[in-house]
Amino acid sequence: MPNLVKHTDDMERMKAQIAMRALLRAIPDEEKMSYEVSVASTCVLLQCDPSTLYEARRKRTDWEKKKQPIPPLDLASIPFIKKKQPVYTAFDLLAFIDKTAQARGLKLADQDNPRKYPGAVGAVLGFQTWLGAAGPKEQWPFAIQKDGRPLDLIAAQLAGEAAEDFEWLTIREFGERCANAASIAASSKEARSMRALTRKPQRASADPTSEKERGKQWDQPGGAI
Repeated sequence: MPNLVKHTDDMERMKAQIAMRALLRAIPDEEKMSYEVSVASTCVLLQCDPSTLYEARRKRTDWEKKKQPIPPLDLASIPFIKKKQPVYTAFDLLAFIDKTAQARGLKLADQDNPRKYPGAVGAVLGFQTWLGAAGPKEQWPFAIQKDGRPLDLIAAQLAGEAAEDFEWLTIREFGERCANAASIAASSKEARSMRALTRKPQRASADPTSEKERGKQWDQPGGAI
């Protein structure tokens, strides 16, 4: 005989989860990064208990100290804000949900590879971590700006500056692109300065009072002194 009570509880939890997802997605994009979500609400969203999230936060802190990569589908991959009562952000929770959806379309061997999730890779590894510890062949995704300067893809997305295409660059390629863009910008600035220096000075505006008129002023009684 089916357990009707359990079935009803499962249905209620599913309804609450769907409602929570809808609430978070309805938040304006510019507010998702600052919108805080409590542990209790996160448990509803991810269908887990507080002790599971506590363990995930403990693992994340430990892995970050050891500079170890965090499996992208592990709950520990979700960043949290350290407070007396820890909180998560709507952006990071939705990024995790989107990762789990993306994983269904990946081969099993690729699901633990953070680079298979370009939209969420920043939350998994962190650009600053890559910048400080990347090997010569390790790559990172960048949006290339109009001046040729590479911008961290995640930062570009948050700023609304990401192009549709992005490039994976090694740390050497990243440095070269930045140096080239800076050199071009400096050359352009120098050229503008040179043009300003060599520009012909404008002629002084003529005195509206002609020599002849000034002479007349002296001839008149009470004229110019």
